[in-house]
Order: sequence, then C-alpha cells, then structure tokens
Amino acid sequence: MNYHFRNERKTVPRWLKWSFLVVGVAIISCIIYSVFFYQSMLNNKTEGFAETKEKVIDSTDIVEVNDIIRFHGNEYYHIVSGKTNKDIKQFVFVPITEDKEKKDEYIIIDQDDILSHDSIKRDWQNNCNDCNLIKIIPAIIEENPLWEITYTDDSNRYVMDYVSIYDGSQYEQLRLRKTFK
Repeated sequence: MNYHFRNERKTVPRWLKWSFLVVGVAIISCIIYSVFFYQSMLNNKTEGFAETKEKVIDSTDIVEVNDIIRFHGNEYYHIVSGKTNKDIKQFVFVPITEDKEKKDEYIIIDQDDILSHDSIKRDWQNNCNDCNLIKIIPAIIEENPLWEITYTDDSNRYVMDYVSIYDGSQYEQLRLRKTFK
C-alpha cells in the first residue's frame, strides 16, 4: 500500500482577511478617538481656571486659592475658595462673560458670615431621611449666593435644592424624574 500524503493547507478566503483588517482598524480608531475626546472633556472642565486664579489673587485680598469650581446658572461663574493674608476664608464669585462691565464685578463673601457646608449638610440630613447625597457646592443665581444641594430623593428623583448661603432658606428647587430605565 502506498499512501500518498498531500500537504493540504487550509486557506482563509481573501474577503475574510480584509474584513478582519477593516474591523481591527475601526476598533483602534474608535479607541484613539475616545481617548482624545475624554481628554478634551477633562480640559474643558477646568478651562480658564489658571486665569481666574491669577485675576483673583491680583485684584482681591486672597493670597491662597484652595479650590475653583464652575457653576452654570443663567450665567457662567467660577467660584474660588481661598484665604486672605489675615487667614480669613472667602468665596469669590467670578462671572465669566464677554460683558466688560460685569467681567470685573466679583462677589466676595467671608465664609465666617455664612452657613457652613457641614451645617447645611446636617440640616439636609434631618429633613431628608431616605435620600442619597451627591454633592453640596456654592452656587449663584441672579447674583444671589446660594448652596446647591444635589441628591436623589426617596422617589429616586434627581433633586437640586438651592438654599440661601446666609440662612438656609429655600430659594429654588428642581426635581428631575427618570423617564427611561
């Protein structure tokens, strides 16, 4: 008996090779685009903070900036938390606008003159038992300095309470309900 062995090589169809190549390039392109998009979003969140810090140090009594956050109400603000050379903690509300009259109109508040973050949090916890706190930040609406308390309530609604920074009285409340799950 004479066995004849053939060297059979399985070949992959040409269209399948090209399909894998195209899908691979598409996946790599999507990953690269996603990384650049994410970095762009992060940079956008802190855009202008360095200029705001410099302006606040140059034009107010603040010598040390602890934090800068951004707030979008009817107008866009950078809210700077810092200390003076006399160790007085202050908030500076800096309008970010093209209007030259409003551009340099800062609202400056000594933190000793307002309700503290912890006090607002305690009051909120006493009034909202089954709620889940997300954040409490300083805010400003129509030139009224406020605390923005963001949380989900017992009905699983996303709630933003705006209360006076001075006495904790309610200024405004937004409740958002999920329509899709």
